Parts: sequence; C-alpha cells; structure tokens
Amino acid sequence: MFIAKVYKVMIGSLSGAMEEVHLAKEIIRKWNQDNAEGEERQFMPVEWSTKTEGLNRADIVIGIIGNWTDNTAVVEECAQMGKKVIFFPDLSRS
Repeated sequence: MFIAKVYKVMIGSLSGAMEEVHLAKEIIRKWNQDNAEGEERQFMPVEWSTKTEGLNRADIVIGIIGNWTDNTAVVEECAQMGKKVIFFPDLSRS
C-alpha cells in the first residue's frame, strides 16, 4: 500500500477521435503503473461529460480535437472553472 494524491482526468474527443481517447487512457494507466508509487500521485480517468456536474469532478481535462470543434462551450467552461485544459491534435485526420 502507498499514499498518493489522486487527480481526476476527464479525457474526451470533441470530434469523435475515440481511438486517441483510448490511447490517452492507456498512457495514463501505464504512467500510473510505472510511477504512481514513487511520485506519490496517480491519475484517474473519469467519464467525459459535456454537463457542468461532470466538469466539476475533473481536476484536469484532456480534449482531443480533429479538424473542427463541435462543442467549444465545454472548453470555455473548463477554462472559466480554472481547470487545466490540454489539447492534442488528432493527427490522423490531417
């Protein structure tokens, strides 16, 4: 057993890049496996939600975007709530 600070990470795609969402979750799982105990922190993916109550649960929001965004209101709301917002381009759609 070890003590760790847990960060809730909401991961989603504003343009349907579900393969990249799966990959992001896998990368987080691998990081936790390799580093959580030594770093005393762990990242827990939570379900992507466009509703405010879902955003309130997240400490970090990762949005994967393609060539367009279909829900910029979610991104703006996250930023206004003071959430860390990280964007990764969906390079497969370029």
